[in-house]
Order: sequence, then C-alpha cells, then structure tokens
Amino acid sequence: MDFQSGSPSTSGFQSGSPSTSGFQSGSNLDPPTLMDSSSTNGFGLLSGSVSNIGAQFGSNTEEVFGEFEPLNLPADASNILGRISTSFTCADRPYGYYADQENSCRVFHICYPALFANGAVETSQYSFLCGEGSVFDQKTLTCVPETDAVPCQESSSYFYTNEQFGRPEDKRI
Repeated sequence: MDFQSGSPSTSGFQSGSPSTSGFQSGSNLDPPTLMDSSSTNGFGLLSGSVSNIGAQFGSNTEEVFGEFEPLNLPADASNILGRISTSFTCADRPYGYYADQENSCRVFHICYPALFANGAVETSQYSFLCGEGSVFDQKTLTCVPETDAVPCQESSSYFYTNEQFGRPEDKRI
C-alpha cells in the first residue's frame, strides 16, 4: 500500500516497496534524515514541512498489500472465528449495540444513524470482535464469558435494550 502525504517537498511520510528501510544518515552519530521518494524505492520519510499532512488513500493505481478481514474486524479475526458471516445489516435499525447471531455472538455491531440537514438518514455500521472466551450479551450490552450471557439464539429478543439510548431519565424528587 502506498501512503502519501502532499508532495515530496512539503510532506511528512511516504511508503513504497518494503525492500529498503527508508532511513539515511551521514554517520552513525547523526540522526536519520528523511529520504526523497524520487530517489528511493523503499519506505521513505521525506524531509520538509510537516504542515501539509493530508494522506491520500485508495488511488486506483496503488497496489494493496495484506489481507482485509470481513466487517473490518481486527487482523486474524478469520483465524479466530473461522468463516465470518457478513449478513448482519444496520438498515432500519435504531442506534444501538447488536449481537451478531450469525457469528455466534462473538461479533457485535454498533448501528449509528445520522440525520442530515436535507432530511436524509444514513446509518453507519461499526463491527467489533469480543475477546477470547467471551461473547456479546445482548441483555447487558457487554462482552462476557459465554456461561454468563443470555443464549446467543435468544439475543434478538433483547434488541429492545437499545431503546434506552436517547431517552431522558425520569427524575423523581
């Protein structure tokens, strides 16, 4: 993946092929200086001003290295969970935390609908993996040991717990 920020004369970081370290120095006592990317084929840290840090990602001409996990889960999630289902959707769901029953409640999602000035509602979905040995408990909205959680197959009957978000609390004097 090639990360680039600004132009070589005004940027702070650029990477290329991992074949070189990207650091240059005049002597062993000098701190590393930043390389000009036009003269290197490696990870190059460029000298100059760092005031223009506007990283550009996703160019069609860039090569992408590595693997990406389904649902943007952390690296190696597939090795931990096996096959990861991506069928969960936040469409038409209110804000809240949702156990993913297709992934044995080891994954949960936060659905975040946003209302725009033009009246349009767009819902974002953020997905998370519970720690080793735990599952998402829809009743308490936390990752807990499986023995302490409501059975995963019953999670959808507790989706109503998300209704508490955004409600003013009753205050009794």
